[in-house]
Amino acid sequence: MTHAAARPVPLAPVMAQRRSLTWFASIVAVLISTACGGCGGGSSGSNSVPAPVTTQALILTMAGAGTVTSSPAGVQCTGSCTANFSTGTSVTLTAQPASGYSFTGWTGACSGTAACVVALSSTQSVVATFTSNAPNTNLVMLNIVGSGTVSSNPAGIQCSANCSAAFPAGSSVTLSAQPASGYSFSGWGGACSGTTTCTVVMSATQTMTANFAANPPPPGNQTLSLNIAGSGTVTSSPSGINCTSSCTASFTTGTTVNLSAQAATGYTFAGWSGACTGAAGCAVVMSAAETATATFVSTPPPNQTLNLTISGSGTVTSSPAGVNCTASCAASFASGTTVTLSAQPASGNTFSGWSGACSGTGTCTVLMSAAAAVTATFASTPPPNQTLTLNIAGSGTVTSSPAGINCTASCTASFAGGASVTLSAQPASGYTFAGWTGACSGTGSCVVQMSAAQTVTASFTTGGGPTAGSASTVGPYTVQMYTAGLPVTSHYVEPLVYYPSNAPTPMPAAVFVAGSCETYESRGSAQPQYFTQWGTFLASHGFVVLFVNTSSNGCGTPQSAALTDGLASLVGENTRSGSPLFGILDTQRLAVMGHSYGGSGAFYAAQANTNPGLKAVLAMNPVANNGYFNTDTTPSLIFAGVNDPHINTAANLAQYQSIPATTPSLYALFNPVSTVLISMHHIADTPLGTNVTDPIVARLGLSFLEVYVVGDARYAPFLVADPSMATFYRTP
Repeated sequence: MTHAAARPVPLAPVMAQRRSLTWFASIVAVLISTACGGCGGGSSGSNSVPAPVTTQALILTMAGAGTVTSSPAGVQCTGSCTANFSTGTSVTLTAQPASGYSFTGWTGACSGTAACVVALSSTQSVVATFTSNAPNTNLVMLNIVGSGTVSSNPAGIQCSANCSAAFPAGSSVTLSAQPASGYSFSGWGGACSGTTTCTVVMSATQTMTANFAANPPPPGNQTLSLNIAGSGTVTSSPSGINCTSSCTASFTTGTTVNLSAQAATGYTFAGWSGACTGAAGCAVVMSAAETATATFVSTPPPNQTLNLTISGSGTVTSSPAGVNCTASCAASFASGTTVTLSAQPASGNTFSGWSGACSGTGTCTVLMSAAAAVTATFASTPPPNQTLTLNIAGSGTVTSSPAGINCTASCTASFAGGASVTLSAQPASGYTFAGWTGACSGTGSCVVQMSAAQTVTASFTTGGGPTAGSASTVGPYTVQMYTAGLPVTSHYVEPLVYYPSNAPTPMPAAVFVAGSCETYESRGSAQPQYFTQWGTFLASHGFVVLFVNTSSNGCGTPQSAALTDGLASLVGENTRSGSPLFGILDTQRLAVMGHSYGGSGAFYAAQANTNPGLKAVLAMNPVANNGYFNTDTTPSLIFAGVNDPHINTAANLAQYQSIPATTPSLYALFNPVSTVLISMHHIADTPLGTNVTDPIVARLGLSFLEVYVVGDARYAPFLVADPSMATFYRTP
């Protein structure tokens, strides 16, 4: 590093400055030496100066309850404390008493009750005193010997044993003594004497004793009265009492009489009352006339019977368990048990109340100390009004009896619950009445029982009614498809919907499942051709069709589960915002369909179904490995083919014959004579195809759905087979 050259300093001024400094240092040294008096010592002869004190302590002592603060800040204390301040600081202390206290003044470096100002030239001590505002009191300390009561005026003492009470200092307190029965007051001790009242001045704590002495027994005899409740014997020692009912005996005054109780058969001794208590021996000192009661109670059997009568329709249950009855019944409970009964009316009923061992309409509580009988009464509830909703498709008028409906367009009316309402349809000019759907079917009068809300659709059409030809070909409605938004469940995949875009609403619907024991995904196959054929055909006639494929391998059972899920999905589409089917499906007019194992799956789904809207089963060449259909109550149609390579004709016929005779059912067995090669296992796949059987399959399938799902009896005449190609069976 390069340093700049220092500028030269003139020598004369520097020397003069040094001489001045030397002279000043000499003067300071002399002054210090003089002030110190030669202190410090040491070989060098130098002297030391102590450092000045810069802070002083302010010591605060608190007596009583309150707060002391300072200005400047430093003290904020509710108890004794110390704070340091700069020497010479003037500190002002302020005292604030706690609730119930008063500030009585300063001592130490301050006095009086105003603010305390302390100049801290040195350590200072201050005491702040707070005193309680409570009045000054003194205690009365009372001892009691013997049996009696002492009270005071003014109030404060009301004692039959040793006690104490505080009274205002200087007040006058008068005590009075009252002996217990058989005792006398023998006098005061301590601060009082004599046998009259005791008056003390509360200048200090006062202690006194009240003495009570037992009275000597009177001369002669005393009477012991014995009461007996229940059945048993009481004897005494010394003798004098041997009683099975209430009695008396005389004993010498002062005698101790011991009583013993013996219960009769079927009873137990419950205990003494009066001169004795408890269930042990009774010892009575005959210092005066005495009364004792011996109580015997009957021993209950181990169990008691509760008899319940039920009138009307409802259920009664008990806690603890034992009663769960819809009709009169009885139950046994341990004797002494408290049994609570609850009543639940059946649908359409109300609980009217209890009678017998209980009353009212709340819960019934019965103490089973003996057999008890209770009656629960239920009464039928008058049905409320129900709504009849009428939809009209086309042009016509519908009237009702009783009056309420007289409509040319969709309307509603309210009828008494349970009423029978008859609807009549009158087509407008140029229209014909096509029939009822919903709560009614057919083309005659519609009779609706209004046990619940009901919906009926009256359809009027222009031109003539359906024909066998119109039921065998594409219908009048425009067909559309969609998949977007359709749910996929754990039981089916690849959902696809065909629906008519311009058919009257609400529309009936069906779910169709494919056959095969493998999923289409695992087989790598596309949708089967009958999806397109049946979807187009049925949608053109006003039906919605949901097609699904199973999501797991299996024969019949997976197909049944897929159809069940499909029914639920159709109901969901009717309520799903954004669905093309939103609000236009009739969820009370549904069918299930299937081919091969899908056909047997349709039967299994129908037999397990709890949806009241399911009205029909269409099974095409059903292959059933799991049994027959003897619990089927849903109208069913079976298509079968002679020489079916997957299931023989006899098996298909046995399936049909297992359906109960009370279930409407059809069986169409095809044996066509044709140059067209037909696979008999796929005889019903193509209602719009070119096989000679296809128009018959179409006509039978559509007509069956129209009759049993829609309720249009005009299609019933078309449920006949072609003798040249099919054998046909039918049960009512």
